[in-house]
Amino acid sequence: MGSIRFSPETLHCEYIYSRSGEGALIFAVEVPSPERIVYLAVPTWVVQNIWQGEVSGTYAFESEARALLSAYEADLQPEANGKLFGVDPTSGGRI
Repeated sequence: MGSIRFSPETLHCEYIYSRSGEGALIFAVEVPSPERIVYLAVPTWVVQNIWQGEVSGTYAFESEARALLSAYEADLQPEANGKLFGVDPTSGGRI
């Protein structure tokens, strides 16, 4: 199996077949999603220790925590969430 890419309404699947002496053949399939797909970005309150690879939470005042949750929930709206598809979360560039 090759790559799987997501868009808000579709799964894009690629299957790779090796053909003896002829190279590879890629068979692309688009499958409509039964409901909208959302991208769940890593929230700003998640802390990753780059040396150990551990992921943990952080402490915040309740007012800040509620603001973070509101911002995260806003990212689930169709227009805002659609902009997150195809973006490399590490660089912000398109993939």
